[in-house]
Formats: sequence, structure tokens, C-alpha cells
Amino acid sequence: MRIAYLDCFSGISGDMMLGALLDLGFPEAILREQLSRLPIEGYRIDVSPVRDHGIEAVQVKVMVEEDKQPHRHFGDIQKLIAKGGLTERARQLAEEIFLRLAQAEAVVHGVSVEKVHFHEVGAVDSIVDIVGVAIGIDFLGIEKCFVSDLPLGGGFVTCQHGVLPVPAPATVEILKDMRVKAHPAEMELVTPTGAAIASQLSEPGHPLLPPIRIEQVGYGAGSRRHEYPNLLRVIVGELEKAYEEDEVLLLECQVDDLQPEIYPYLMEKLLAAGAIDVCFIPVQMKKGRSGRLIQVFSEPQAQMPLAEILFSETTTLGIRWSRANRLKLARWHEKIDTAYGPISVKMVDGPGLKGPEISELASIIGLMDTYVAMIKKRPYRDRMLRPNAVKYIIKEAKGQYPPKVLKVFLNQISLFPVSTYVRLNNKSIGRVISTDKNQPLRPTIMLLYDGLGEKVEKREIVRLADNPLLYIVDCVDERDLD
Repeated sequence: MRIAYLDCFSGISGDMMLGALLDLGFPEAILREQLSRLPIEGYRIDVSPVRDHGIEAVQVKVMVEEDKQPHRHFGDIQKLIAKGGLTERARQLAEEIFLRLAQAEAVVHGVSVEKVHFHEVGAVDSIVDIVGVAIGIDFLGIEKCFVSDLPLGGGFVTCQHGVLPVPAPATVEILKDMRVKAHPAEMELVTPTGAAIASQLSEPGHPLLPPIRIEQVGYGAGSRRHEYPNLLRVIVGELEKAYEEDEVLLLECQVDDLQPEIYPYLMEKLLAAGAIDVCFIPVQMKKGRSGRLIQVFSEPQAQMPLAEILFSETTTLGIRWSRANRLKLARWHEKIDTAYGPISVKMVDGPGLKGPEISELASIIGLMDTYVAMIKKRPYRDRMLRPNAVKYIIKEAKGQYPPKVLKVFLNQISLFPVSTYVRLNNKSIGRVISTDKNQPLRPTIMLLYDGLGEKVEKREIVRLADNPLLYIVDCVDERDLD
């Protein structure tokens, strides 16, 4: 997987990002040809090599003829991008970056996104930078981007709305949920356009850079010269391993006087507030008291909301917090079609399990809870039933289960002979009446009963290998019916 790392040691702007992509090998001719398709005019792009503190870089300048530019709102820019003949990925990325910029401006100025107005020069400058970056990312085959901590800078900047503090209000709005840091420079280091590009390209949660094998390095130069290099460094390489890595926050506290009934409610509230996982661990506390260690894992930006829940809903007087790096397998969800409707399946890239989401399985037949238990181990005289076979007990929502909607599938490790009864909620709802001739313990036909014990239909049993749906019932031997 081709990875790009935006090392923003001196901040980021749209022209710095575009210059870094050109330095990485994005051809200037393709940039100009692609941008010429956009229905805008009255601008000129200058691309030149520069040297800043001895480092070779590419500088991009966009000169705009102000008197030739109309007023443009967000919707107008969307239409321009749509008419540009870009690849699907480049078009989508450009639209997403502009949407992020427009959403921030809308919040700052108290208007709807549709009414956000980009002033004449800034609109063309931003269009060229953002569309150019989207084309470059697509051309270079960059699949994922990671972004360093962003330096904020300080002081004031003069713009269309007058003198504003640095970072600009729109920049701060865009950088919500991103890691930032202080910088001694009294100037704007991260522009709104640069912030929109960085936040949109970054992986969700602004994770740290995973191990990569570096292949290329590109530098994009800013327009000013300072006592330090005013450059954006973009490092491109291949992911070194199949694992993903990110940073999580750990909040933990111990309590020994919380009512047990509170714990399920507490877990539900923490998860709803953004926790990745919640653990309650039995511990022996001072004075020999039994208690619980409460551990909450979350994204770093969710620290305060989760801490407030722990303080308000538990009896703790203090919370410890720390950051931890996490290795994880790449995972995603896909929908698979089955005879009973589409089911969401969690897929894993690597040595992990793949299986259906139990909550969706249960919802198909209107069940609220699925409980898993083990069949008790005991010797059978004829050794017909495997003592370690797994059984599943299903509870349905209203305590009554219509046999005609029953979907019976047996776990492939569980083998049952003829006359094995199937029970649900302590009621017999079916019986095995036929098995595979070659495998006498493999059921093939189930006879279903209604609530009065009448035989209502025969149902073929589908093996696990033939269908991913595993709705399983409590299967017992007829000798247990005494």
C-alpha cells in the first residue's frame, strides 16, 4: 500500500502541498492540462525550483487577475469541479476538501453551506490548489495519508474580513479532532486551505505514521523566507507490514462502593459517548476490599466527555489517563446476500476471523438476545452425541416463537441422530426425522411442531458450510425429556 506522510514542521498551505507533489514526480504538464479543463480563467501558475536553507524544493505561485473573477459560492465551485473532466477519485477528493472548507466557513459566519461565499481571488487560488492536489494524489497512486502534528503559529493576519487572530477562525474549526502544537512564529503557518487538505487526507482520528519503507521525499516551498526552512515535506513509501497502528487513550479508575446494577448502564453510556471499549476487571483494593478496575479505551479527542461520565456516574474521586499505541488488523464490513436478506459481515485483512454480525443475525427473525452456552459434558452409552458440541439458545422478543418462521441450522461440529428433539424456551418445537445415509449422525430433515404439538411441516437442515447464517436452537437428546 502506497502511503504519504505530510511532515508539516513549518505548517501547510495549498501551494506548499501542490509544490511537494510536483517535487515527488507529478508532471507539471499533466497539472496544467488537467486544470485547463476547468471552466475558469484569469489566472496564471508559476512553478519554479527554489532553495531554502540549502534544501531543494518546488514553489508554486498562483497569480489571479482580480477584475476577471465573478463572485462564487460553494455550489458554483461544485459545478466547476464536476465539469472539469477529472477522474472519479480526483473529483471526489476535491469536492470533499472544498466541502470541509465550506462547512468551517459556514460555522464561523453563521450561514448555511450553500451561502458560503469565496471572495474573488481566494476562490480561484483555492480551486487551483485543491483541484491540483487532488489530481496529484490520484496520479501518484497514494492510497493513504498520515499527517504530523500541525503547528499553529500566532499573531494576526489581514484578510477580506479585516484583521483576524492566527490561526484564523476557519482554520481552528477545520482542525477539530486533529493534533496541533504551539509554534513560536508570529505568522500564519496553517492556512484554511492547507488545514482542509490535511484534515481531509488524514486517516480518521489523525493516527500516527505506521512503519513504512521510504521511497521518495518531496518538498514544497512557502512564499516567505524565515530563520528556519519554510517547507512542507511529503514522504512517500510502502507500508512495511500488514498491521495498522494508531494511538488510543486509556482512562481508568477503581471503585469499591458502586452498586452492581450501575455497571451495565455505565458501559452503555460510555460506548455511546465514543469509547472504543470498556472493561470492568475484579481487583483487590486496599483494606482487603473487593472492587472493580474500570478501563475505558477511546480516541484521544474523546477524553473529557468520557471523564465527565466517570465522575458523574461512578463514585471515583480521580481518573488516571495515558496514551497507548495500538496494532490492529485492517477490517471493514461487507454485505452478503442470503436467502433471508442481506447480512453485514466483518472482513479482516490478515490472520483474523471473519463472521457475521450477531446483532444483524438476531434482528432478521425478530430476536432481542442471543445466548451461547456449552452442552454439559457427560458420557453417552452409545457415544452417538459428541459431548463437547456447542449449543445455542435463542430468546425471541415476546417470549413466543412461531414455528413456521423457524430457520434451523446446526453447527457442523454438532452431530445429532434421528429422534433428537429440538427445544426452545423449554418447549419441544421439532425433531430430527432423517439423517444422511453416509453420516448417520448428520441431520437432513427436521419435523417442526406448532404450539399444540401438531406436526406442521418438514424442513431441510442446511449445513454450516452451505450457509453463513447460524440460527441455532437448543438441541437435546430424547433421553433428557424424562
